[in-house]
Amino acid sequence: MPTKVPHTLDAPQAESPEHAIRLLLEHAHPVATERLALDHAHGRVLAEAIRADRASPAADVSAMDGYAVRTGDAGRLPVLADIPAGVEPIDMPAGGVVRVMTGSCVPAGADLVVKREDVDEQPDAITIDPAIAADLRPGLNIRRRGENIQAGESVANRGVEITPALVGVLASFGHHRVEVYRRVKVAILTTGDEVVPADVSPRPWQLHDSNGPTLAAFLAGALWVAPAAAVHVRDDRGAIRAAIASALERADVLVLSGGVSMGDRDYVPAVLREVGARTLFHGVPQRPGRPTLAAVSIDGQPIVALPGNPVSVAVTARRLVRPVLHALGGLTRTPPPRTVMLVNPDGKSLPLWWHRLVRLVPGGLAESVGSKGSGDLVSAARADGFVVIPPGEPGPGPFEFHPWTL
Repeated sequence: MPTKVPHTLDAPQAESPEHAIRLLLEHAHPVATERLALDHAHGRVLAEAIRADRASPAADVSAMDGYAVRTGDAGRLPVLADIPAGVEPIDMPAGGVVRVMTGSCVPAGADLVVKREDVDEQPDAITIDPAIAADLRPGLNIRRRGENIQAGESVANRGVEITPALVGVLASFGHHRVEVYRRVKVAILTTGDEVVPADVSPRPWQLHDSNGPTLAAFLAGALWVAPAAAVHVRDDRGAIRAAIASALERADVLVLSGGVSMGDRDYVPAVLREVGARTLFHGVPQRPGRPTLAAVSIDGQPIVALPGNPVSVAVTARRLVRPVLHALGGLTRTPPPRTVMLVNPDGKSLPLWWHRLVRLVPGGLAESVGSKGSGDLVSAARADGFVVIPPGEPGPGPFEFHPWTL
């Protein structure tokens, strides 16, 4: 017979989901950095502060295809020079205008650019109608040197995800290699003797493993997280111990599902103690995901053990694991949760934090999605995410909304 282990929530419970996050973040420190070529840096997290190496624009340039002129010029004016983009600027010649392109340097002495469509063009001259000339003002259609940013000013701070726009900015200031945080390595373990892979036909007393694919997919959208494949382990104390020890040898953070409650074969809390992990909390006053456990390994890696019910895994990974991953990845700026109002409040409330499944509807609103409980993953798939309803709150909100994304 298997060894029977007493299961009680003997570790302190977190006071709230936010308290649980704070306890975890005390042990989630950014991973090491590496230097990457810019064309490999998209989606990674910047690990250095970037400053402009020169003003932007670096010279007064034309914002339009047109003609550089002096204020007051009107009538027929000869075209005395042509300045393509990328050519050194010249002084404005007297008695005429200079043809310029978008991005061309504006000749010194010219104080505005008139658009081609606002003049009558001849082969070697233009005519500016006096009515058009009356509306021309100094600075028109000129991008002034340094109007975007001055040399030495901050372009981007460390801790931001490198978006396509930021890639363009880094390139524009000559950063062909950048310092980024290396990818966060995540180990995923799922437990349960009743669980079989998706390519195996389950018997009536078995079920397909959805938790592993859910967690792997949750991580897959972030390029700053190393791709992770879930490992399944049966409900055997020795097997769980070996799997946890192996995972901690290769990962920055360990996420488990199942085996964390109070059943006779829920070995995860005891095994974590056996491998030297220190429990931070066991239990969070939330639904779903109340039995969630968090610990820290001997070497300082955060460990989050989620209940085995699939909706609990989806919700708690988004609510508790996501902030840990952000901290490990070096992210310092993440958008705050948006708030939504429920269009179909039913007056129900719980004496704990309720992560209620919702679907977004037009107008910045949301509607609750009917669910049969934490085993009803179909309802989660029909939802866009969930709202966080405080204890005892029966009203329509506003409530924090958390989508199914990392």
